[in-house]
Amino acid sequence: MGWYRAGTVTVTNGSTTVSGVGTDFVSNLNGGEAFVGPNGSVIEIDHVVSATQIVLVSPYLGGNATGQAYAVLPTASFARDLAIAVSALRDSYQNVRDGVGQGLFPDGSVAAPAIRFASDQDTGLYRIGANMFALVAGGVVRGVISDFTRLNTSADGYTLDLLGRAVDDTVQLRLLRNDYSLNLAVMAFVPGFGTRISSGLGSIGLASLSDGACYLRVGANDVALATAAAFRPGTDNAVALGTSGFRWSYVAAASGSIVTSDARTKKWRGALETAELAAAREIAATIGVYQLLDAIAEKGEANARLHVGVKAQQVWAIMAAHGLIDPITPSASSSRYAFLTYEKWDAVEAKACTAAVPPSPAVMDEDGRMIAPPNPGQPAQPPTKARSAGDLYGIRPDELMFFLMAGQEQRLAALEAA
Repeated sequence: MGWYRAGTVTVTNGSTTVSGVGTDFVSNLNGGEAFVGPNGSVIEIDHVVSATQIVLVSPYLGGNATGQAYAVLPTASFARDLAIAVSALRDSYQNVRDGVGQGLFPDGSVAAPAIRFASDQDTGLYRIGANMFALVAGGVVRGVISDFTRLNTSADGYTLDLLGRAVDDTVQLRLLRNDYSLNLAVMAFVPGFGTRISSGLGSIGLASLSDGACYLRVGANDVALATAAAFRPGTDNAVALGTSGFRWSYVAAASGSIVTSDARTKKWRGALETAELAAAREIAATIGVYQLLDAIAEKGEANARLHVGVKAQQVWAIMAAHGLIDPITPSASSSRYAFLTYEKWDAVEAKACTAAVPPSPAVMDEDGRMIAPPNPGQPAQPPTKARSAGDLYGIRPDELMFFLMAGQEQRLAALEAA
């Protein structure tokens, strides 16, 4: 590189400032080079101010001069300084070349994600642990990606947990409490079955079959199956519709119910015996008209509907009087006659809703890394209404009617014979 002499300069005795005309100091000079003034003195340049001004290390000691020739001598120090700077740049860039340059980022943290934005440096991505990274917004973990996906709705909200495949080979969508201690709900696809929705309180499943039918599964039991033509129990003769203590108010149907009466399903004993016929005639004499107390309380006695039937306790007493059942306090199995039913239940105390008790929530370190996985824990329990102990007598009208008809037929036959 040759000496720089473009343009002219103005120098002032005792000043370190040199002004130029027709010069380009910025592009051609550097601090540390030698300025040769109009008087022949050599002074080191401190720094370049602009294209037309430089500052010397020491004052110019010659006389004042304007529009004078000058020269700037490059020194070996520039090459040395440049080499040092290039070496430092190379050393610092090596980490970039071997890391980010190859797509290899540091782990980062919640406060400073490895991949973040210049104007929002607590938002981005950081590595939590092996095979998992987090989505961070505002210095808070909003989601975790690993062999499953977990998304937080907010710092104080709930977590949506998307599992590609769980340990039981299901594909799951879970709603968790934000401390990961509780499965609020899990919707899963179960191979070979279909959709299952569950929580700590139990589970139900819906399976859509290839023929368009849909199963309803409660726990491990198939309760019902629906098709375009029918809604039926999932298992034959195993599921009840209501119980004595929890009854339907009424059943509306276009036709009567069908009860299996195939001879191949029965061991036939034969006609009613003498005691049974006598009991049937006596029970028939008790048939009367009544109103339901619940209906009277709701509608008033004048508007409550009239029903025709028998008193279940009276039927029990008549059967016992004829020696057909034991004259003892009834139980669900104390009568061999299916038209007599009895159910008893214990008292239930009212309970308030109880909070969940997480036995083993997920343990996270200060950077949000999961140290121990979550345990579903004990779910919250809903409130329970109080219920007094009680019992309920009942009859199956269809079977009782056959019993009474047999008694009436025997009575009519006797009258006709007489």
